[in-house]
Amino acid sequence: MTTINKYNNLVDLIYFVIKNYPNKNELSKARLTKIIYLLDWKYTLDYWKQITSIDWYFDSYWPYVIDVVKTTESTSLFKMKHYLNYFNN
Repeated sequence: MTTINKYNNLVDLIYFVIKNYPNKNELSKARLTKIIYLLDWKYTLDYWKQITSIDWYFDSYWPYVIDVVKTTESTSLFKMKHYLNYFNN
């Protein structure tokens, strides 16, 4: 199993998540952000420092920052596809 220790920037970490996520069609921007947050949180528990440089905050009930979305949109490595979900959104 690949560890996240070798991922030294946000683009690499997003790539790691997308590559290893079991169902790519269910990986929304919000879910990707939450997964990055959880990886950052777990890394902090293990190594006493964040794996990212994101200053996290909670919007309503979940962690959210625009950094993850902006990073995916600003690089040509990622391509967003739009799908209708169960609620037709």
